[in-house]
Amino acid sequence: MLWGVTQSLAISDVRALLQLLGEVRELGEDPAAWRAHLAKELARLCNARAVVSGELGVRKPKTAAHERAVNGGTCEAAVTALAVGLSGISEGEERKFMADVFWYDHQSDSTLNGLMPLYGSTFVRSREELSANGSWYRSALANERFRRHDCDDFIMAMSAVPGASAICSLELFRAWGAPRFEERERLLVQLVHEELSRDFGARVAQQPRLSPRQRQVLALLRRGLAEKQIAAELDVSPHTVHDYVKALYRAHTVQSRAELLAKLAEPSPPLARLVATAGF
Repeated sequence: MLWGVTQSLAISDVRALLQLLGEVRELGEDPAAWRAHLAKELARLCNARAVVSGELGVRKPKTAAHERAVNGGTCEAAVTALAVGLSGISEGEERKFMADVFWYDHQSDSTLNGLMPLYGSTFVRSREELSANGSWYRSALANERFRRHDCDDFIMAMSAVPGASAICSLELFRAWGAPRFEERERLLVQLVHEELSRDFGARVAQQPRLSPRQRQVLALLRRGLAEKQIAAELDVSPHTVHDYVKALYRAHTVQSRAELLAKLAEPSPPLARLVATAGF
């Protein structure tokens, strides 16, 4: 995919994009730093008013009421923000921006209802693909929520992370009334998104997925508690705790507590850490 996309971009764009990907990978152990850098540089490359870069955890419905909320179009019922970086949003406005632009109820405002079936998949969509000009500029979503933050046209990209209930997301917004994004910007977003999602997928695949109880036992091991102390803390038998500890050894391919703690002390990619501990 890399070669097919870059054939349609100018050499200067390809160079800038490869440089940005390299910088992001170098900053990979600091989620706040690399997300902010990615958002800032994409805003510059694509002349975007604002950029949001993040990971979302896909929430599996646990009750009939939750499933109705997801199917009904409530974003917060369908996904949870694991990590988000923004550019172009003034300090103190982040929460309001996210509430207005992302976490609205699709059921009460159906302007972008076409997004709901896409959550959990991999896609790149422009605003016009989701809502034609006439519908968009008549909608309360555009005229009240988006315009409040000087946002109008947008490109939205989401990629399901292989092996994890998570999505990598990128959203770029043009200022209200500014020219719409063109194919160049769409290709730039697609390329960045595919490359980063591939990186994350490979890294997440290396991380063992643990049950909620295994994560509890692991947290207590890292605090230095003995198995008997963990059993008392969790109100289970020492034998049960020992079984959990053995399962943790197998999951991390180690033979002892010392090996386990040493392996956990090694740095790991930020999304891999988030997904491994989120418990979706």
